[in-house]
Amino acid sequence: MACAIERAGTAQKNIKQPRHVFWDEIAPGSGLVDGDGDRVVVEEKDWCELQRLPTAEDKCRAVADLIRRQPVGAHVPIWQHAIESKVPPPLTEETALILQHSKRGVCAEDIAMKWHKGTLTQEQYLDKLLVVLWDALFFAQCRRWTKRTVANLKSDEVPQIGRHFLMGVDVGSEPIFNGLCSMCATLLHGNHRDQTGNSNWKPGPPMDRHGEPLRTAGGGPNTHDAQPPCFLRFSPKLFADEAPEMFEWEEATNKLKLKAGRDEPWIMHVAVPGEPNATWKYCSPCYGRWVKKSNKAFITYRDKASQHNLRPSWHELVRKQKRKADEMESSSQSQSQDQTTEPGANAAAQLFGLDENEGGDPVLAADSPAFDCEKPDTDGEYDNALDLPLEDTVTPLLDGLGEAGGEDEFVVPEPPAQKRPTVEEYQAIWDSKLAFYSRPSGGYFAFDNLCPRPSVVLWQDAPHVRINKYSST
Repeated sequence: MACAIERAGTAQKNIKQPRHVFWDEIAPGSGLVDGDGDRVVVEEKDWCELQRLPTAEDKCRAVADLIRRQPVGAHVPIWQHAIESKVPPPLTEETALILQHSKRGVCAEDIAMKWHKGTLTQEQYLDKLLVVLWDALFFAQCRRWTKRTVANLKSDEVPQIGRHFLMGVDVGSEPIFNGLCSMCATLLHGNHRDQTGNSNWKPGPPMDRHGEPLRTAGGGPNTHDAQPPCFLRFSPKLFADEAPEMFEWEEATNKLKLKAGRDEPWIMHVAVPGEPNATWKYCSPCYGRWVKKSNKAFITYRDKASQHNLRPSWHELVRKQKRKADEMESSSQSQSQDQTTEPGANAAAQLFGLDENEGGDPVLAADSPAFDCEKPDTDGEYDNALDLPLEDTVTPLLDGLGEAGGEDEFVVPEPPAQKRPTVEEYQAIWDSKLAFYSRPSGGYFAFDNLCPRPSVVLWQDAPHVRINKYSST
């Protein structure tokens, strides 16, 4: 122990910016005490003699000599986790206040007066001191338990706590998303056997984007060699951007790869009892639409190839009804057509529930109710200034601005001149980027070439426009 104290003083001497040195501090790694920074208890008469020594190294050597003069078998008291040491104890506000004022020689009565503006009684002050003592004793006991590798628990509580801890570890071992829909690339979660609604997918046979089954030459499901339609729904770069832990994208070749060591997220790696062909994963909507062939209407994809599934526009209905009217006119000359309106517009307006004006554009029907903001009150007055007509509200505003500025006319400042690309220049930029992101990587489908030939008409994203990078100025 004496040698450990001497080493502590030498170590502090070699440090360029040493911390506060305790002359009786034991060096770390000595194996004599539980923690670093523990101190030997020195009697008061010896402490006064130590203060006369010039350097900290001399004081540490003097403390070591005091320990060597102790008789064989004598006990040396130790201060554990001393204040300002490497391992100080946790201090509450009351403990820190006691230590702060005790160095200045302030008595306990003055400290009690500073707490809560002097409202503490003698008994309350004593209770706080006992709490400080309990914290110190419990901290020391916890250190001893840690050294003995035991826990501060009753034996009958340990199995229950351990069981819940292992349950939490088991829950956190599975990722939130554990699959990818092979048809639409939706992120999947849960278990396909879960009947509580916490899962959003089910297994099904491999199919192409038209819902036709994909089979091998032997008639079995083509699980590993067929390309899932999900990789045609988006650009190859999007998969690497949204799931970097699963996919990687090569910019030079536009090749999408499955990262090494990762399982295919669209394949069932566990056999489904009673369904030997169910080897791919499908989200619940795709399972009902393509696997179960449900007659229920589904939301179409947001790509160019699915535009024919959308509801026809007004002009499309006008053209359709016009063609039908032309056919009826050619077959029957007795039917007369109104020359003031465009043929087919009336029939299209009926489908939309609209009337047609003289120009042929759709307008609201004459008996349609107006909006509440356009209706005056029953007494003919308006509720507030926002309900006034436009000319009644804008004119006073402009007049007031003219008087305040000393000008007769309010002039709107011109926006700063900034050169922006033309529509043709924008289109050229977009076309070049679209050609860049849609380059075929060549070859055949494989785990290191998930999208050999991208199909732009099936994309549901726009990597060449990068709308997510836009920001308001």
